Amino acid sequence: MAEARRHVAECLISAGHPEAIDAAALVTSEVVTNAIRHGTGDLLHSGVTVAVWCQATQVHIDVLDTSDSAPCLRQASDTAQCGRGLLLVEAVATRWGYDHADPGPGKRVWAEVAYGEAA
Repeated sequence: MAEARRHVAECLISAGHPEAIDAAALVTSEVVTNAIRHGTGDLLHSGVTVAVWCQATQVHIDVLDTSDSAPCLRQASDTAQCGRGLLLVEAVATRWGYDHADPGPGKRVWAEVAYGEAA
């Protein structure tokens, strides 16, 4: 996950928008964590791929994994220690979604974080 966050930071620095690093790194961490946790559960053999690119007004993050399970927003209890990842993504990202890999198995979860005047 640290490598994915570094890649996001480098992209945003290159685009001249370091102010978006924290938000984009948080989104990346949550989506990658979900891909590992609900995929193979093994970071070293997860089959998770992360792609990041900066556009004119936003950074776009793609996380591909080998699980066919759709991401699901949950309402975690006040005492739950997990289950808030997509709620954080929903709160921080400009928009996010997913689609199934073609051909499968797997899916792509994507998110966009706006910066500059678009933020």
